[in-house]
Amino acid sequence: MAITLRPARREDAAALHKSCYPDADPEDVDFYLAWSLRQVQKGRMVRLVAEVDGRVVGNAQLTVWGSEGEIGSIVVAESHRRQGLARRLIAALVAEAQARELDALDIGVHRDKPHLRAFYESLGFRPIKKSGPMPTFFEPIITLKLPLQALRKNGREIA
Repeated sequence: MAITLRPARREDAAALHKSCYPDADPEDVDFYLAWSLRQVQKGRMVRLVAEVDGRVVGNAQLTVWGSEGEIGSIVVAESHRRQGLARRLIAALVAEAQARELDALDIGVHRDKPHLRAFYESLGFRPIKKSGPMPTFFEPIITLKLPLQALRKNGREIA
């Protein structure tokens, strides 16, 4: 099984729709990928795809907000889950955040997905409290933070 992580390309939209977002409208997948790639060009985002044997089966993104970043859109095709692809995607985005000298990374997880929270915590992310009122239309999300200074000091990486 040959695994490759690489920057997303516009022509990945159909493969992402098929493998990662089968219930979404194909036009919506294409639109969001195009928007993401414009943010990549502006230096605000990194969007990666995971290929297994040349087939796109996962993706994730890093969005830069000043001195911090946010990891999101982590999706791996059901047929390729529990094989370390999400961990590899996150590790690559953490390495990119460190190269950009960001201070910390946030990641959001739905409260109804404790297995995902446990996975992110195993990578060093810790829950934080958000201050201020949240709009009523927000999903029940727990935000976890990974301070990157500590990783740099300890020479630690996410593997």
